[in-house]
Amino acid sequence: MAALPPWIRCLRSGPSLMLSYEAEAGVINYILEHDVGVRVEPGSIYVAHNPFKFQLDNPEQANQLLDYMDDKEPTLVVMDPFRSMHASDENDSATTIQLLSPLVQWAHNNKASVLMIHHVNKPTEGKDGSSFYSMRGSSALPGLADGLLTIEATKNDGEIVINATFKRGQSYRRLIHLGVAGYGWGARGYEVLPTSVAAVQTEYDKGNHNPESIAVVLRQSIGQVKQALEDLRRNHAIQG
Repeated sequence: MAALPPWIRCLRSGPSLMLSYEAEAGVINYILEHDVGVRVEPGSIYVAHNPFKFQLDNPEQANQLLDYMDDKEPTLVVMDPFRSMHASDENDSATTIQLLSPLVQWAHNNKASVLMIHHVNKPTEGKDGSSFYSMRGSSALPGLADGLLTIEATKNDGEIVINATFKRGQSYRRLIHLGVAGYGWGARGYEVLPTSVAAVQTEYDKGNHNPESIAVVLRQSIGQVKQALEDLRRNHAIQG
């Protein structure tokens, strides 16, 4: 939850379906329960036993995948990575549209999300690595997507930067410290806050819970203090 902005809400709950070419069900379950500390309820996550039989450039297998999705009724389908789901030329726009259009239509019809894990081009000077068109392959791929999440590691262990860009929605950039107990990074993830927000928390912990008073003490604007308090509550750093 720390990775999501406060204005995002879950509108529909349900199971997830994973087509993972790099980890089997047991590995995924171990990572979630042992490393991340998330208990996996029966029926909450389906992992395809043999995702290689669902190649999108094979019409028969592509239809079988859609039938499989209809059967499991997931609210989230994860394809990791997208490159392993076909053997077509990703630089060909017509081919990309043909591969993905049925999935886009399925997502719209079922009010669900399809998340494709994909690589981006190596960053070059003057280019925005978090833009829609940083993805490898044809521009048809970002053209079909509603949003793009790029994840970058920082020099600090356990920290990532998430850049979110949406066609119809508010974009954001957040610095997140992962909560992965197996790596000694704590049981809960949290947002790495600017120094100004940390100062608000220090003043709040002293017993000063009045935003106007905090603003005077720290010489910050009242709007900046209120936003800092909202960030701190969202990250469970303060109560009330």
